[in-house]
Amino acid sequence: MPAALSVILVSFSAIFGACMGSFLNVVAARTVEERPWWGGERSICDSCGRKLTALELVPVVSWFALSGGCKSCGAKIPLRYLIVELGGAAIGGLIAWRWGISLTAVFAAVVAAGLFLAVIAIIIFVSRGGMGWGDASLMGGTGAALGWQLTAWALYSGFMIGGVIALGLLLFRKVKRKDAIPLGPFLAIGGIVSMLTGPWFFSLMDMSVRWPWG
Repeated sequence: MPAALSVILVSFSAIFGACMGSFLNVVAARTVEERPWWGGERSICDSCGRKLTALELVPVVSWFALSGGCKSCGAKIPLRYLIVELGGAAIGGLIAWRWGISLTAVFAAVVAAGLFLAVIAIIIFVSRGGMGWGDASLMGGTGAALGWQLTAWALYSGFMIGGVIALGLLLFRKVKRKDAIPLGPFLAIGGIVSMLTGPWFFSLMDMSVRWPWG
């Protein structure tokens, strides 16, 4: 693929990923709140109830333009919205860079969206005191999508990433040793890392992974 076309594809995919991150934020939040996320219902400020304009809903850009707050009441917009949108942009760009225009790229995008939605839902449920079988369901879906090899790599990656971040939170005294840290987000991140790096990792051991990843 020509370099210029590759740059355009990655840029477009990053923008699309940010939009999907914004959409998944809405889906997860409204699902937990038992509100419809389809149809004509408009996005509103959770604090003052004002309907948000289109310019206030541009992924990533609006968060910085509004300095992370509602322009009417000044209430802070949760940082997770920005993180999810940036994460979506990064994942979209990386998938396009890794697989280009291919069926695997489409499948990877669907899997990544499912993992990302699980991350958001788990965070919301945990913040409200509910968890249940979230981690087990998440890994069950990961196993079905990736196969046993990439799932094993996803588990390892997720545990390692979670361990490093947990250590950092302890060092900066953001959490205490007895505080519970949700595992689900790290498992989902591990799944995305596994999609991007798993085939390369297993090729070092002369092992192939199943279609479409191999």
